[in-house]
Amino acid sequence: MATSPITLIDDNTGDETSNSELSISSSSFNTSSPKTCGRNRNYIWSHFIDEGEAKTGGYRKARCRYCKILLSYAKIPMMYNHIAGQCDALVIQNPTARIDTIAKLTEIDQQNQSPKSAKRLVQLYDASSTKKQMKMDQYGSRILSPNEKLDIDRTLLKALIMNSIPFQIVTSAYFLDLIQKLNPSYCPPDKMKLTRQTLMNELLYVEKMNDSILTEASYLTLNLDGWTDQSHRSLYEFNVITENRRAVVLSLVDLSAYSHTAEFLLERLEIVLRRASTTFNIAEKIVAIVTDNPNVMEKLRNLFIAKPAYRHILDFRCFAHAINLIAVDVVKHSTAFRIISKITTITSYSNHSHAFKAKLKEESMRLKCNKETLDTIVVTRWTSVADCLRSFLLLKTPLQMMVSIEKDNLPAKIVNIISHRTFFTDIEQLYSIMKVLSYAVTLIQSRGATLADCHLVLAYLYVITNDFSSQCDYVDFNRYVSKVAKIRLKEFQNPFYLTCFYLHPKYRGAGLLSESRSTVYRCIAEYSKLIGNNSSVTKNVIGALQRYEIKAGPYSLIYSKGDTPSTWWCMIRDHTHGSCLQQIALRFLSITPHSVMPERLFSILSWQHSKRRNRLSPFTLEAIAKIHTFYKHNSEDTQVDINIIEDALGEEIRSDGNLSDTTMSNTTADEFQRTMSEYQEILQEMAQSDVIDMKSVDDNDLLHMEKTMNKDDQDLHAVFVEAGLFDQPDKSNFDEEQEMTECDEHVDDYDVD
Repeated sequence: MATSPITLIDDNTGDETSNSELSISSSSFNTSSPKTCGRNRNYIWSHFIDEGEAKTGGYRKARCRYCKILLSYAKIPMMYNHIAGQCDALVIQNPTARIDTIAKLTEIDQQNQSPKSAKRLVQLYDASSTKKQMKMDQYGSRILSPNEKLDIDRTLLKALIMNSIPFQIVTSAYFLDLIQKLNPSYCPPDKMKLTRQTLMNELLYVEKMNDSILTEASYLTLNLDGWTDQSHRSLYEFNVITENRRAVVLSLVDLSAYSHTAEFLLERLEIVLRRASTTFNIAEKIVAIVTDNPNVMEKLRNLFIAKPAYRHILDFRCFAHAINLIAVDVVKHSTAFRIISKITTITSYSNHSHAFKAKLKEESMRLKCNKETLDTIVVTRWTSVADCLRSFLLLKTPLQMMVSIEKDNLPAKIVNIISHRTFFTDIEQLYSIMKVLSYAVTLIQSRGATLADCHLVLAYLYVITNDFSSQCDYVDFNRYVSKVAKIRLKEFQNPFYLTCFYLHPKYRGAGLLSESRSTVYRCIAEYSKLIGNNSSVTKNVIGALQRYEIKAGPYSLIYSKGDTPSTWWCMIRDHTHGSCLQQIALRFLSITPHSVMPERLFSILSWQHSKRRNRLSPFTLEAIAKIHTFYKHNSEDTQVDINIIEDALGEEIRSDGNLSDTTMSNTTADEFQRTMSEYQEILQEMAQSDVIDMKSVDDNDLLHMEKTMNKDDQDLHAVFVEAGLFDQPDKSNFDEEQEMTECDEHVDDYDVD
């Protein structure tokens, strides 16, 4: 959407204005009246108190009338942004003032875009109308118009923010020399103007576009999370994600001075929501709130949805933490630790021995392998274990050839490890489970993930871990992996995952038995009443659900490759039962099942707010977060980096344990295990989960899907294949005609009452 940014002209000079109501016309002049000095003050001054002259010449100090915050020098863009998007007290004391301020900004934007204003600015900047001497090298290039200059300034600011480049670069002589070579007529703004006026104007433009995104959205998913920056400030980020997976940062606030109780966070959350509700009530569009699951966040979600205005909102814990917990539990097992110890010994030697690395690369190129070097394990990232294991499997032949040829030149320990008959077999077995977990993280953290994908991952991991327990050579290890998966998945099991899987037009509840269908009917009926539907409407919902199950009428529409679940349901026109089921399905499918967005943002801000750049204020960090999210998360990228949560957790681990961001080439397997233990503690706190004690595990603690899912169902296997989870369906496991089991009797009706 091409819209020019809001540009504010600072008019603080000549601020002293008389209180007399004298009107001076152009045709008459009253010499007996007192003379007023300068222009009238901007509208925004009605919300501030003049505190006298500032240290910077030509500016004044200003104090907000509502929150009493002092601006050391009052620039008009900064004052507008404070009232429009920062002042929390304004939302409570004078909520209409924020709406009036935003309307004033829109009016200023329209005035700046008018042809008359543009023509005047061009005349002011025309070389023939100014007395300023031009530089010699400017004669050889075209003079830039003011609008072009502002557009280049915006582009420069975006380039710095999107690439985590410090604003200080605009003062570098080498950077300025580059700009002069590119266009001698362009003079980049200095650091002060870039970080204040240009950043403020871009922020106002982004907030205006975000408001348009929220206005157009029908359903929103709310996320919030906390983060400690390089200056040891406690920052909390609030954001929403639309049904089209467009992310909008609502606020990033510094709460270091407060106790982070659930009641206090709820109060701050309500202030953020009221401030975002300029032209509409944003709470009415929120379908679900998704956070990690420490005690404070769990209590916050319960308090939030208990309020009458928010009872239509569902609460979920971040599903990505379940897979992360399973993976960390697996790599901490003694069998996995033994395998990791061996491969880290070889990767460490490979990174220290240039000759070994060069010969391995030469041998792999000769054999035309798909890999040339061994991947190393990153200390704070468990997914790098799968990459490292895969590199060993791809380089199996070159490694064995090198051991046979260069046996006398290699250390005995390296030769013994590679020559052991079970070495590559062990790697292959560990890789079989780590590959599955890595792919599951990729699927669940993707931008288009829905609650239906959560149930798909539950079923997939359940099937795979059962198969793994029967195939692995190590009895203790395979039993451990199977139990760990069932325990962690049991903690995250949710009936809404099952319901959304049933309503997904691509899955349509593949493999579900009668007990699962009863759960779906009950869940949809209860949710229909929760959002305010009466019994009559709820009966229509169940009637439409029965037609959807048998693919009758409009529900027989084929789900094609280019469709999304939301677009498919939008095309449904049920004239018999209305759009009641359609609305519920669109609500469920609009929910983002993870809280990766805050974690990703914190990881980005940690790059921006580095040790050499630790003086960024919370306001500047919030501006960077909003601008970066607007341009990055609203792009065409559909995948999310699978290491997002691990990067954020890694920063926390390194800050506590003073670990450097190095690879296993400079550490040992013991270091990796210690880091994984710290990583596990943080994940368990975030997911509110305990350490698994196999001796005290009860059968009720395990996930049992035999009564709810037929894992041998052909439709379910077809879904796995289409999702890329299985290579191809194993038809040998299927009978030509599947008979309905006793527990799979179809429920023809459901009693709403």
